[in-house]
Amino acid sequence: MYQVRRVNIGKTAQLDELARECGKLYSQTVTSFWRTVRKKGIWLAPKHLMRWHTSDKLHAHTADACVQAFFASLKSWRERRKSDPDAHPPRRRRYYFRIEYKSTAIRLKDGKLTLSNGRSNAPLMLEGSRYRPGRDPHGRLP
Repeated sequence: MYQVRRVNIGKTAQLDELARECGKLYSQTVTSFWRTVRKKGIWLAPKHLMRWHTSDKLHAHTADACVQAFFASLKSWRERRKSDPDAHPPRRRRYYFRIEYKSTAIRLKDGKLTLSNGRSNAPLMLEGSRYRPGRDPHGRLP
């Protein structure tokens, strides 16, 4: 069973830089995908774009999540198109995009939640009792 938690951390320079890098990856994915469709007539698979678009500032799986987000919105467009023929596919580029951490980049040690940003980058550290296992993001017991 997977647990998805959204945490509102606030604004810091590190978060802005990471969100900007995620936006850059998402925008590259959108541009590359539609350019390939337009020029070659080929719809690329997610695995091809995940290998093509990487980042030195993000964890590898966080970079993959940016590509997967585009394909999730593409799938949503295909589903919506069945009921709404005027629906448009995802084409908009993003300056900032959400930072999605996979389980391989998340560690909890001594009450500190550590979110890895790759080998040579500083991790994002979150402190506080509300991140202990068995609690929701607001600190209440389940």
